[in-house]
Amino acid sequence: MVDSTKRTPVLDLPRESPLPAEAFGHRLPKELVVSVPLDPYLPLRALASYSGLSVRRLRQLLDDRARPLPRYRVGGKILVRRSEFDQWMVAQRDDPGAARPARRPAAPAAPAPSDAERHVAALLSKL
Repeated sequence: MVDSTKRTPVLDLPRESPLPAEAFGHRLPKELVVSVPLDPYLPLRALASYSGLSVRRLRQLLDDRARPLPRYRVGGKILVRRSEFDQWMVAQRDDPGAARPARRPAAPAAPAPSDAERHVAALLSKL
């Protein structure tokens, strides 16, 4: 039976220092450049999957007059950059603690009819 709690180090190097290239032979390059698309342009279907909104709702938000969704049109295809969508979503945040705009006051109620108006209405209804 092998004791799994004891581990033998492969290389006995201090943890603070990075591994030298010589530890792996001379096959490791001195510099390594990794290129990863971190901010892709998403078509509406992919954006719908990412955001949880339907494609129909996203199309409506593209044409919203107050706060349109930022987009790029390449040929007939609509693309939205993921970082721009995230910023747009932050601007849409509904913060319950924030002050809300005041509601429009209700239209004033019509004044109650006077006795004379009620009398005239009663006479007209008998005709």
